[in-house]
Amino acid sequence: MRKWIRRIGWIVAIPVVLLLLVSLALYIPPIQRWVVQQAVTMAEQQTGMQIRIGQIRLSFPLDLSVRQVEVVDVPEADSLAQASDTLLRWDDLRIRIQALPLFRKQLLVEAIELKGLRADTGDWLESGWLQGEVGRLYARIDRVDLSAEHATLNRVELAEASLRYVSTAPDLEEDTTATDVPWV
Repeated sequence: MRKWIRRIGWIVAIPVVLLLLVSLALYIPPIQRWVVQQAVTMAEQQTGMQIRIGQIRLSFPLDLSVRQVEVVDVPEADSLAQASDTLLRWDDLRIRIQALPLFRKQLLVEAIELKGLRADTGDWLESGWLQGEVGRLYARIDRVDLSAEHATLNRVELAEASLRYVSTAPDLEEDTTATDVPWV
């Protein structure tokens, strides 16, 4: 009887141990680079854009740093005369999240900091065109309760920003219908 209990214990423990090992492996920089390269390749295939990421680091528990990102819209092969356009570029993005509230379906974001953002959507958006730069964007979100659809935004700072949006959509009649906004 004891042999069967041990065998069942090992059968249950092996998937748990493998899951923990895979989770811990994501904190090893060479594995992070490989996972990011796979994700970038898949995103490039789906969007038809070139995506470059200089460096990405995930540190314990959930501190993410993404540096030197560039998203370039590559023209299709039949339109060789059109040059490629850089849609989005940023120097540094850091996100700090606390891990324990995730088990209660809550997201506690200590900080989101974005530095050196440059955007130029060109004709990529149907409704308009966005162009500009942001020197620094900092946001602190106290809690995001996913099940209750509730978020508390404590602080937002925007520095050295210059943004311009031009609408190319035709003038439409004003929409007066009421729509519920689920997030408060």
